[in-house]
This record gives sequence, C-alpha cells and structure tokens, in this order.
Amino acid sequence: MAAELGARGLTTRPGPSTPAGSLTVNGLHRLLRNPYYKGVVVHNGIEHPGRHEPLIGPVTWATVQDILTSRRNGERSRTHDHYLNGTVFCVQCGRRLIVQHTRTKSGRVYEYFVCHRRRDTTCRQRKSLPIGQVEQRVEDLYRTIKLNPGQREQVEQIVLAKLHRQQAVNNQRLEAITVETQTVHANQAKLLEAYYADAIPRELFLTHQRRLSTEQASLVRERAKLEGENTEIRQRVRDALDLLHDAHTTYADAPVTVRKQLNRAIFAGIFLGPEPNQIRADLNEPFATITQPNNN
Repeated sequence: MAAELGARGLTTRPGPSTPAGSLTVNGLHRLLRNPYYKGVVVHNGIEHPGRHEPLIGPVTWATVQDILTSRRNGERSRTHDHYLNGTVFCVQCGRRLIVQHTRTKSGRVYEYFVCHRRRDTTCRQRKSLPIGQVEQRVEDLYRTIKLNPGQREQVEQIVLAKLHRQQAVNNQRLEAITVETQTVHANQAKLLEAYYADAIPRELFLTHQRRLSTEQASLVRERAKLEGENTEIRQRVRDALDLLHDAHTTYADAPVTVRKQLNRAIFAGIFLGPEPNQIRADLNEPFATITQPNNN
C-alpha cells in the first residue's frame, strides 16, 4: 500500500529542515492508527471529540484497526501456498493439512498434503496425500451439492422464512445497540467533565476512556454486521441457491483464485483421509441450511 501511494504521488509533509519524502510503511501504519480521521483529537494522551468533519465513518475505522491488529498478530503469506490451504483438514485429528514438497535425486518435485500434527506422532494418519488427488476429490465433492429447480424454489421459501425470523431478532438487537451507544456517548461526556473538574486522576481517566472507546468500537462493528445482514440477507440466499444449481461446473471451470473463494464460502472444512471414502464436509451457512431444508 505504501508503494502504491508513493506511485500515485503521495509524500510526507516537508518540515523546516527536511524535504518531503516517500511514505514509509511505519509512517503509513501511524497514519492508519490516527483517530483524527474518525473525528477524534488527541491532546496530552486524552481523546476529545473533534470539531472537524470526520474523514471516514466509524465502521471503516473499526475495520482498519481489526486488520492492523490481525497483521500484527502474525498473519503472513506462506511459502507453500495452495488454494486448498485452510480448507482441507485431517479426518483423524482435525488439524490442518499442509503442503509438503519432496525432491527426488533426479530433481523431480512431488507435492503432497500431510497432516500438520503427524510430526509430533499424535495423529494416526501417517500417509501423504498427493496434491492432484486431493484437488480431484474436492472437485468431485461439488457433484454432491446440487439442487433441481423444484427443490430450489422449495428450499428458498423455507430458508427465507427462517432468515426472516432471524431478521426480526436482529432488529431487536439493533434497537438495544442504539440505546447502549447513547449510554456510552453520555458516559464519555461525563468522564471528560469529571476529569476537567479534577474529580478523577489522569491514570484512572485514561483507563475508563480506553474501556469506553473499546465498547463503542464493539457496538459499531456489531451494528454494521447486523445492518449488513438485514440488507443483504435475501440476496445472499439467492446467490447461494444460484451457485448450488450447478456447483460442480462453476467450480471446475473456475481459476484457482475463484476456487479458493468458493471453498472458503461454502465449506467450514473438508476432512480427508488416504482412502477414497474417508471424506467429510462441514458446510458454512447458509449452505448447511439450504442443503438440509428439513432441519429446524
């Protein structure tokens, strides 16, 4: 991102003795952490509601902070990346299957999926699974996920009825979030008044301010999630049903980048063993409900 911004002409602000320069990764990180953009001014470590117009909404701010935190906690790209990474798991112990490369004396490279736990001898599945076979087994799994037009119409009505009930629950929670948000805002204002009236020491004030800011961010994320569900709920179901109409053809014709997205969207996990019949798939919602319409 820093490189792209630099290519578009963004530079740092020049100082009295320093010229404008390229934006560094650390500088970009500080910029993305600056609460000024969400309408907050920090003075002596104290956050104050700014008088300026926020440049981004609270949902965008909270999303960016979550991404930065996840990167800090170690989300990195892997050397042996494969579109089935994170989708396939060991049928014996439930741990991830990871890619392993084996090079022969002639220089030929063979690729396998192996159980992540087999090295510490706690998993009974010792066999390596050739990557080509795993790819084919996952592709064949898509043949089992299909609805004819009559089933599609029936399932759509059942699923939408269930989702309508969930939407009502979401609406009740949204009303509660509105009240909770108003309470947090009121408490933030009272806290500032108490601090400037010397009724509360600085350290205690900062502790309470951080707690209220965390509560506010949590409410913002929850509201965005529920509003998104209420807005997109019907379209998501119809898109899922369209995909299930001929999931195998869609998957077989898709490039690996799209296959990865389809696998992550449909499956919570595909559990594999070395034998052809050793396969189990756990579906994400709404696919689990769609393919089992009679479940309550």
